[in-house]
This record gives sequence, C-alpha cells and structure tokens, in this order.
Amino acid sequence: MPRMLLLAVSICCVLGAVNQVEAAKRRGAVVVSPKCNSEVQREAEVVGKLQVQGQPVVVVRPEKGDGSWWIQPAPELGERGHFKAKARFGSSTSKKGDKFFVAILVLRTRQEFEFIKDREFIGELPAAIAQSEPVSVVLGESAKKDPDQPPSR
Repeated sequence: MPRMLLLAVSICCVLGAVNQVEAAKRRGAVVVSPKCNSEVQREAEVVGKLQVQGQPVVVVRPEKGDGSWWIQPAPELGERGHFKAKARFGSSTSKKGDKFFVAILVLRTRQEFEFIKDREFIGELPAAIAQSEPVSVVLGESAKKDPDQPPSR
C-alpha cells in the first residue's frame, strides 16, 4: 500500500511540474500595470512587458456579459520588451465598481496575425497563442458619458 501511495504522489508531482512548464511556455507577457484589483478609469493606460518576441495585443473583458475579449488599439512599443496601450473599460452602461479583466496576447506567427486581423473582439483567449495571465480591475468612475462624445448641455 505505501508503494502505491508513493507512486501516486510521484505521478502527481511530475504532472504538476509539467503543467507549470507548459504554463510558463505559454506566458508570453506580463501585465505590469494596472495591478490586480486596482481601480481604473474608463480609459486607462495598460503597461506590459513581453517575455517572448512578438506583437502584443491588449484585450479587455467585462466580468458581466457574454465573455468576449475586446481588442484594444495597437500598443506603443518601448525598449526591452516594454510597451503601453490605451484601453477602454466598459461602455455607456458601465458603473463604478464593475469588474473587468485585462490580458495580453503575443502574436508570433502569420496564422496568429490572421486570426486577430479585422476583429473587434474574440470569444475566448486562444490557448495556442502566448499570453499573459489575466488581471482583474475595477472601474473607479461611472462611465455614463463616453469620453469621445461632446458633453451634453
């Protein structure tokens, strides 16, 4: 009996290590800012760092809704893999306290570029594309007014 238990524990440890290695290979970027559970404005800057070579794509998903990840404008690339992008959190119906997730995809192949090209959103984060861990954030202001619209009188 103890040998079976030892074998089971050994198998679990090996599988856990393999899963960690696979996760590390997929993690192609890190969301530097905003930090987890921090407040963001309707429009906020996302700062990231690439861990593999490629083109970063910032995506945002509301906690409520159909689960779609909204593709944000192309980031401004900096040095040593750092980049920043403007991201929009919410819509005209979003309220203070609404939760969102922000993640980074790292496009490295022509097929990955074709997958994203001309899309406004994707249904889920593709497991085959290098990416960051999603970071949860909270809307810190009421988003009743769209910043692109002139103030109403």
